Amino acid sequence: MKKTVRLTKDFPIEGLPKLYGNGLSITLRDDITDKKTKRSQMILPKSTCEIIGLTPSWELFHSSLRCVFESRTMKVHKGEFPLAKVGRRDLIIMSLKKTETSSPKLGLLPPQRFENTKWVLTLETPLEGGRFQMVPIPYYLFNILLTEEQYEEYKTLPVETVFSVKLSVVK
Repeated sequence: MKKTVRLTKDFPIEGLPKLYGNGLSITLRDDITDKKTKRSQMILPKSTCEIIGLTPSWELFHSSLRCVFESRTMKVHKGEFPLAKVGRRDLIIMSLKKTETSSPKLGLLPPQRFENTKWVLTLETPLEGGRFQMVPIPYYLFNILLTEEQYEEYKTLPVETVFSVKLSVVK
């Protein structure tokens, strides 16, 4: 049975988009505070930016990008993930992780412990040549904060799951 999931997430736009080759590089605020995790970002061709109404202007400062992610399962032959058949606008699951943090609250009497759990899905455009190649256009990297229920649901997705994304500007 093929399982499809759909997720909608609004990412506030950070700063103005920057020119990148024949496209625009856009950094998004993603609620992930881990310093080791790369920020959510994307590089879109100028034609795509025009279609969704994303023009580099001061109006973007209080705008968000609504991303609708939808999964599908790719056909796999002989147990290999066909990276070459992944579409230019498809995203693969780079990681699905659960992070638990425990820290003391020393200012309270008696001292208490603060527990925090985060569930994060990272989707990215696959880079066929590894990390030492030119970044393709379009390029997407999304860090998505999930609920525990979403995390458990996403853990059951087949390994050959890819996501498509639809974008729109929300003011």
